[in-house]
Amino acid sequence: MNKSTRNRLLFGLLFFAGLFTLIASLQYWFVRDQLHRTIVSEMNDWADEVVDEINYNGKWDLAGYRRSNPEARTYYIVTADGFLVDIAGLVSGMIPPVRVPAGLIYDQPFSVISEIGEQSRLFAKRVRGGLVIVGVPLSDSHPGVDDRLRSNVQPFGATIGSAAEVTDRQVDLTIEYAVIDDSGRLQNAAGGIPLSTNPPAINQFVNGI
Repeated sequence: MNKSTRNRLLFGLLFFAGLFTLIASLQYWFVRDQLHRTIVSEMNDWADEVVDEINYNGKWDLAGYRRSNPEARTYYIVTADGFLVDIAGLVSGMIPPVRVPAGLIYDQPFSVISEIGEQSRLFAKRVRGGLVIVGVPLSDSHPGVDDRLRSNVQPFGATIGSAAEVTDRQVDLTIEYAVIDDSGRLQNAAGGIPLSTNPPAINQFVNGI
């Protein structure tokens, strides 16, 4: 094979290698764009579903929403004032530091009315590195609710680390909970334990997505 033939062959190989790379890149970006569009569409559908379940009409009436089962598995609902209405599928860092209900009582059940008028029965327990709050809306309450709260706080253990590892399977179906470290960060949460956060920090997080 002479030098000219080798050069043409080499050029041809380089050309097809470049063409293959270009086609592969275009396919990658096309698939990525389609996947992004699909995910955004699905998230919009989930958000619409949650909004429909809440059925807000000038006031909060959450009894029906608390009994619903939205398809979305990761979301949180927050008012314009920073009150956290509900949390599902908490992802670390998705919510700024939180504030606990005023007058929080430890190691005994107590009732509280949230900023949006929802009544809950809660039980708070200090753990090493933070605290755990379990609760139920009073609409789901019954005479044995206090014993249920005491029982359901046990799986969270004595440290923030063990409490952060608890899953929904380890507590009763209607039990809501929040695990908060000493810096105010949510390490684990599910449901509507009455907590508040900073609205500007929420807006900053959303705008940064």
